[in-house]
Amino acid sequence: MRRLMILLIAACLTIIAATAWGYWSTGSVAGGNGAAAASTVNQGATPTASVVGRTVTVSWPATTLTNGQMVSGYAVKRYSGSTAQTIVTACTGIITGTSCVESNVPVGTWAYSVTPLFGSAWSGRESVKSSTVTVAAPTLVLSATTVRPGTSATGTAAGFLGGETLRYRLDSPTGTGLTGSFAGNATPATVPSGGDGSVVVTMPSGTSDGTHTVYAVASPSGDAGVAGVIVDGTAPPLPVLTLTPAATSGDAATFAFTEAEASATLDCDLDGAGFASCTSPVNYTLLTAGSHTFRVRATDTVGNVSSSTSYTWTVNLSIPTVTIAFPTVAGLYNDAGFNAGCGTAATGDVCGAADDDVAVTAVKVSLRRLSTGLWWDGVSFSAATETFLPATGTVDWSYAIAATALAE
Repeated sequence: MRRLMILLIAACLTIIAATAWGYWSTGSVAGGNGAAAASTVNQGATPTASVVGRTVTVSWPATTLTNGQMVSGYAVKRYSGSTAQTIVTACTGIITGTSCVESNVPVGTWAYSVTPLFGSAWSGRESVKSSTVTVAAPTLVLSATTVRPGTSATGTAAGFLGGETLRYRLDSPTGTGLTGSFAGNATPATVPSGGDGSVVVTMPSGTSDGTHTVYAVASPSGDAGVAGVIVDGTAPPLPVLTLTPAATSGDAATFAFTEAEASATLDCDLDGAGFASCTSPVNYTLLTAGSHTFRVRATDTVGNVSSSTSYTWTVNLSIPTVTIAFPTVAGLYNDAGFNAGCGTAATGDVCGAADDDVAVTAVKVSLRRLSTGLWWDGVSFSAATETFLPATGTVDWSYAIAATALAE
């Protein structure tokens, strides 16, 4: 009976001293008195938390009983403010070590606590919460911030939950769907376990010029990465020619030009051979005789191409030939015979022919009176220097002068 009383008293002392965090044990030996021992589970140590992407690593110092015995495990909680959250993956249940890794953690700012456990029914007080860690929203980064309708932008996306389904949207998380790929797979695409991958997204033809927003949206979480783009479907201004060759020139030509859109590049073409990159001025040499056409156009940074500015001119490589059909050398004529020499008896004239490898554009003549050495000025032989006067016609030409104007 004495042994039983000792056990009952020991049990009462344990309950009073340790409340919910104590436990007691009893023992006896044959022929001896009964014995009882009490211990409590210490409060959990404050954990530390670190985040990489969507993964949080939680670690904490080991907790013991007041008698120095190690606890058997820990329960980990995640908080948003004072509200406990549903914890996932390797931090659920009883953790027998002193760390765990929670993967695919939702976006937000979180703190963690640890509660030490002993046996199946005993626990210590929950620890003070850790310092907060922030799981950032997913990111979408495009390599080019200006795109042309109908073309694709490339980049990267990161921070999504593995296994979710990713789609691209225009101007809102529920906006127009955009075609593309993620991590090499056509969208809608499954997010790889690492949560990141390469991005290709196509801007639809007909998208209006201006600022737009591309969303990479994952479901079912609704997590979204966002990137701003400028859509530019307008061609740059026409280049302006500031230097050209004459309408008829030799076998070399120089062109100079300007472009109002400073970031645009310029391409030149001669005679339809194909546009190629060029800078002002452009020089051409060893041109063949005949007609030539030069063109220059501008291309902006996203591939919009202007119409071309063109210039056509003629290359003439030979000296024209000219012959005098009438009057003939040393010919003697009376008034009627002179006036009739070119078939225009009513007026009188000198006439002939001209030729060129390209085209004869004009013929000019000069007349000199041998007896005085003076030149015809269009009215009389009174000019001291040679004076060329325009004839009528080109390939066949004539210059009207009455026989009466000529000395006998």
